[in-house]
Amino acid sequence: MTTFSEALAAYRICAKAEGLSPKTVDWVTDAVGYFSEFLGDEANDLGNINTQSLRRFILVLQTKRAFSNHRFTRP
Repeated sequence: MTTFSEALAAYRICAKAEGLSPKTVDWVTDAVGYFSEFLGDEANDLGNINTQSLRRFILVLQTKRAFSNHRFTRP
């Protein structure tokens, strides 16, 4: 079983070895974190995630207001 946290830890190691910028690594891990939050318990095992999971996430993103949770967005 591989979890999101394990996959992200592996990604961070690979990204550092490839010389990616810390901002790029943060951006990717934040994006994956949003997806993991959306999945909830389903994210405990990456084997449970399929194309339907991704499509449901895309539909949610399409209905969400852009930059709604960004730190520079005014209330």
